[in-house]
Amino acid sequence: MRIALLAPLPPEQNGIADYAGHLRHALEELGLQVVTPLQGVGNDPRAATERVAQADWSGIDVVHAELGGGRLAEFQALRALQRRFPRLPLTATVHDPERLVWRREKLPWPLSIAGSMRSPLPEIATVLADPLCLHEERQLARHMTR
Repeated sequence: MRIALLAPLPPEQNGIADYAGHLRHALEELGLQVVTPLQGVGNDPRAATERVAQADWSGIDVVHAELGGGRLAEFQALRALQRRFPRLPLTATVHDPERLVWRREKLPWPLSIAGSMRSPLPEIATVLADPLCLHEERQLARHMTR
């Protein structure tokens, strides 16, 4: 079985990267082939989307993403894959699933105005955009393998 793992990985220093590194190792120990098309992208959603467009997805049996920590790259990559390959099985682990699992790259107007203001206004705008993030999460989740 060939699995594409969309996740931060060491040397990135965060709990999700540590978890994903251990998961990758455990899967490989079981004889599964794990590819990491987003490795080195960091949390850059544009670079992640470009990587999705450039990567060879033939022979991938399932895509698994590690979501959370306010990261957008993996979420955007999943959305791009769902649009490009609607029949490709997608799964995810959501870490710390309180709200704000990920944050939008750009807030919609008028919330976007708060981005250049002093704290706590940008943080308040992010929380106010939470229903939109939830809507986008639910749209993606409808297409994921259960």
